[in-house]
Amino acid sequence: MKNNTERRDFLKKAGTVFGVGIFASAFGSVITSCERDEIVAAPDPETIDLDMSKYPQVSAVGSMAIIQISRLDGSPLKLFLKRASEDHYIVLEALCRHQTGPLELPSADGGPLRCILHGATFNTDNGSLITNPTSDTIPDLVKFRVFEFNKQTNILRIEV
Repeated sequence: MKNNTERRDFLKKAGTVFGVGIFASAFGSVITSCERDEIVAAPDPETIDLDMSKYPQVSAVGSMAIIQISRLDGSPLKLFLKRASEDHYIVLEALCRHQTGPLELPSADGGPLRCILHGATFNTDNGSLITNPTSDTIPDLVKFRVFEFNKQTNILRIEV
């Protein structure tokens, strides 16, 4: 009878230790998978040629537009285009990096881009944050490299 009780106690303790071990290992992997400082590698840049004749809304100096293009892999990408001069364009990603909110064009000449989710505003020349109505950190917009604008072919070559 005594051996039966000792065996039962041993099995209970062994089961408890085993259960705690399983929980600890599972809980540890759940916690580490939720890290906020995880660094995700940026995708390799790709060069895209935009036929600007398809976007007459940015034909005049100072004009702006938000367009959607496809990356080489077919995924969509929204761009803010601003014609800064006869031969120079500014190209920014048209998504707020705070919560990937869509941006709206300025309501007046010289005005900022505005995130429609929380009202943050951004400079149209460089994508820098102007106003932040939230208590969260909001990064500047992504500014894409513009290689050249060919006036003869009306092609704008950018790196995204």
